[in-house]
Amino acid sequence: MNQSLKWYAAHVVTTSHGSWKMAAVALLGGEVIGLKQFQNEPPNVIWLGGTIELKPDEDGRMMAFHVDTGKWLQ
Repeated sequence: MNQSLKWYAAHVVTTSHGSWKMAAVALLGGEVIGLKQFQNEPPNVIWLGGTIELKPDEDGRMMAFHVDTGKWLQ
């Protein structure tokens, strides 16, 4: 299966360790593999706005949940 890297951005990204304002998360196959803050919206990013919450699934993989739509990001 060919999985592509996707970046999603939001006003706030939260984890159990803290939160980041104006941040983007990188997903590969639904798993979070990167996180970065930005000042100017980076290219090739899907802007969601609101809040993305990062939390582990039952296997310990870090996943991303868009709080405002109630959907897991893929």
